Amino acid sequence: MIKKLRVLVVAFLLSSVVLLGFNNQAGAAQTSPRTLKLTSPYMRGDDVEFAQRLLRTNIDGIYGPATTSLVKQFQVSRGLPADGIVGYNTWSELLKYNGLRTLKLKSPYMTGNDVKKVQSLLHLPVDGVYGPKTATAVKNVQSLNGWPADGVVGLDTWYLLELISKYD
Repeated sequence: MIKKLRVLVVAFLLSSVVLLGFNNQAGAAQTSPRTLKLTSPYMRGDDVEFAQRLLRTNIDGIYGPATTSLVKQFQVSRGLPADGIVGYNTWSELLKYNGLRTLKLKSPYMTGNDVKKVQSLLHLPVDGVYGPKTATAVKNVQSLNGWPADGVVGLDTWYLLELISKYD
């Protein structure tokens, strides 16, 4: 119960940061990953760290030339345009590359390691089955963030769960 409360408090605090108007460029948490690209000054933040984690490289939170080069290599390997920009298609491929599907409640229930990861991040009993209890926990976190509580774990929810684990 205390772990569930901690997750809810962290989600509430993250949503409060967004509502107060802070942005990730200044180092504060945001709850949706941006389109990442090489800029001057370099982009920095949690979403850059998330991309670096998904690329399985050193994590420094800076979207500089080294990260851009890795993104281009990744894009080529996945048949995407090698522009070095992490937009929707590249984010989606990065999730797939790491075995992170879009999860939702359906029949038969979805199962797998990605479901176990969601359950672990939400401090739920880990059985690897995306059933009603997991969907309800996801909906609660989404609702606390001010999002439609659909129970679907897509890019934004994966990112939110990553933030929760980082600040938990």
